[in-house]
Amino acid sequence: MKKPLVFVAAACACALALRADFNYINWFSAIGDSASSTADLKPTNGSWSLTAEGEVSYASNSGLVFDLDDNESIAFTATGGTAPDTNTVTQVTVEGVFVPVLLSDLPTQAEMNSRNAQVGFVVAINGTATNFYAWCGGENWVKLSNANVVPNTENVTEVVATFNYTSSSASYASFAVVNNVLADDSSNTSFAITSTAATNRCIAGFSCYGSGTLVAASGSVGIGVASVDNVKYGSLADAATSAGTVAKTINVLRETSENVSLASDSNITISDPNGLAKGTITVPSGTTVKVDTTVAQLNPATNGVYSIPLKTSGGTVVVELPADVAQYKEVATSNVTESAINVTLQTKSSIVLATAPDGSKALNANETKLREFLNTYANAAYAATNATAETLATALNVNGANSLPLYQSYALGIAPTDSVKPVAMPKDELANDIALYIPALTNAVPSGDYNITYKVGDTSVTPGTVTIPLPAAGAGSSTDVKILFD
Repeated sequence: MKKPLVFVAAACACALALRADFNYINWFSAIGDSASSTADLKPTNGSWSLTAEGEVSYASNSGLVFDLDDNESIAFTATGGTAPDTNTVTQVTVEGVFVPVLLSDLPTQAEMNSRNAQVGFVVAINGTATNFYAWCGGENWVKLSNANVVPNTENVTEVVATFNYTSSSASYASFAVVNNVLADDSSNTSFAITSTAATNRCIAGFSCYGSGTLVAASGSVGIGVASVDNVKYGSLADAATSAGTVAKTINVLRETSENVSLASDSNITISDPNGLAKGTITVPSGTTVKVDTTVAQLNPATNGVYSIPLKTSGGTVVVELPADVAQYKEVATSNVTESAINVTLQTKSSIVLATAPDGSKALNANETKLREFLNTYANAAYAATNATAETLATALNVNGANSLPLYQSYALGIAPTDSVKPVAMPKDELANDIALYIPALTNAVPSGDYNITYKVGDTSVTPGTVTIPLPAAGAGSSTDVKILFD
């Protein structure tokens, strides 16, 4: 019994589904141009196993000729057992002479599955008719035809098998002979691969059974540039089209220089952690595109400016932070340039406004003013990668040069270097001879977080200016001024 040529999949697992719109790169060549013998077939990116009891020979004027015993095979395995881009659209091209076999002698479903075959292809005789037949996992071999091509069992025929993993739940195969796509009796040209090996969702070589001649065999692989919902696409444009108007993330997988114009109703997030998109993404006016970032891109994630190497034009660009950064930081500003998006990180508002250095009252009356003070006088804590309300409170409890905790200087509206020691009013400005004032408070604007009062001795005063009258004669002679924060 003669056996057909069978493509066999290696056990390599894949996770993503693919479209057919790809640029293809060469993957392997089983027989090189300078091949001279079975021991020197000059394969590229793969190797042969030609151990068999049957006859196997090679001659440059004919090719690899084999006549194998039952259940024997010769096999070509690609290096590494997988393609340059796993789970992609893969084409295997075979040039050879297909010795016809009786349809009744073709291997059964169980036999094909035992051989780890994804698909099989053969020229078979059924009665007086000779036709192409393919097996994709079912109980029966399927007759294929095309009005422009008939089986040639004496001369070299080129067969192209395309393995298309475009669905997350199924794989498909199609066959072409001399550039003519074959169809079944119902005009179907694409066939679901239901063989046991199809679950691997990629191929890693092929095997030959029975008798025939192999002149050449090569593989090419479609390269995924971007993916959406774990489905790969051959271009950013195809990925954007697939995303449509629903909120979707486009993951850039390989370097591309293409320029892409998004639709006005797009709702897209771009994830390009390795800076692979070198072209310009044009965002229509009135449209927003989100840009994902990674911890690596924002390292060390202290307050400051970081450059995201993505070119965008028009519209609105919103930078999204990774969770590990977003728990501490937020985007203060983002600036789109010709070559990048420059984003400024700052400690989150929810953290800054929860800072309570006295243990109870949060400093939330004026966020802008508080950030300026923290940036100037407690920068190490404020800019830290993992700044929290607690670490900010601790930093604001450190005494400044004026011996006040930093937060009290902030509340008073003065610098920590400004003295709060009272001095006597000049005599020509005095209404009487017993008045003091604190020069640093003359033009200070309190933060508004506290009701600030002053005590001279046991007498509380709340001056409209910073002039602090002393107690009248006989009420005490203390000149100690206390500042109270309520």
